Amino acid sequence: MKRILFIILLLSFSLYLRGEIKVAATIFPLYDMVREIAGDKAEVKLIVPPGASPHLFGFTPGKLQDLQGSRIIFCIGNGADDWVKKVKDALRGTKIFTVDKGISLIPAGRSFKGNITYNPHYWLGIPEAVIISRNIKNVLQAEDPDNASFYQANFAKFSRRLLAAQERYIKMLSPYKNRKIVTFHAAWVYFARFLNLQILGTFEPSGTGEPSPRHIANLTKKIRKYGVKVIFIEPQLNSRVLDAFVKDTGLKIKILDPLGGIGGRESYLKLMDYNVKEVQEALESAR
Repeated sequence: MKRILFIILLLSFSLYLRGEIKVAATIFPLYDMVREIAGDKAEVKLIVPPGASPHLFGFTPGKLQDLQGSRIIFCIGNGADDWVKKVKDALRGTKIFTVDKGISLIPAGRSFKGNITYNPHYWLGIPEAVIISRNIKNVLQAEDPDNASFYQANFAKFSRRLLAAQERYIKMLSPYKNRKIVTFHAAWVYFARFLNLQILGTFEPSGTGEPSPRHIANLTKKIRKYGVKVIFIEPQLNSRVLDAFVKDTGLKIKILDPLGGIGGRESYLKLMDYNVKEVQEALESAR
C-alpha cells in the first residue's frame, strides 16, 4: 500500500513539474474533445476502452488506480455513464463534470418515478459537440487559470474545424434531406437532427432487451410503407437478434459507430466522417 501511494505521489509530482494537470473522460469521443482543448497542458485518461460499450462497463481496481490524482472526470450523464458517480468517494479530490450544460436535450421518455428522461447521445451532433467543447474549455480554464488563453485558443481552432465539418456533412447529405432511416438503437437522434434526416423507428425502442412482437409489426409496416432499404446497427451491441427481422423485411445492414477509437476512427472528426459517409452510401444505394 505504501508503495502504491508513493508511486501516485511521484506521478503527481512529475505532472506538477511539467506544468500539467490530470483529467479523464468516460468515452472516446469525449476524451478526444478534451485532448483537443487541453493540448499538452493536461494528461488525459480514457475510462471506457475503444470497442467496449459504456452500458456494460465496470470499474476494476487497476482502472481506479489509473484515475487517482485526476482533478476532473468529464462525463455525458443522462444515463450513458452515470456509473462514474459511484466511484467519486474512491477518487478523493476528483470533480465530476457533466458536459451537457447549454445543450437542447431530446426527451426520451419518463423514469419509473415519472420524471422526464433525455436521450444521452448528444455528442453525435456537431452543434452539440461545439457546446461540449466550450464546456470543457470553461472547466479547464477554471481549474487551470494560468493556461486560460491556451485553452481558449485551442477551443477556437477546434470549433472552426467542427463547424467546417458540419457544413461539409450537410452538403454531402443535402440530396437526401428529410429521408427516413431505421436504426438498431436510439442513438442517432442528434445526428439526424443536424443532418436533416428523420428517424422512422428503432429496432430496440428502449435500448435494452428484445422488442415486443407488436413493436416489430409496427416497424415492419412503416418500413414497407416508406420503402426503407437499410437498417443501421452499431459494433458495440449484439445484433444477432436482428437476423429474423432482416430476413423478413429484406433490409440491408450498415454499421454506424457512436464511439470510435479504433482504426480509421481515431478522432472525433474521423468518427463523424465515417458515419456520414456510411449514411451517404446507404441512401445513395437505396435510390
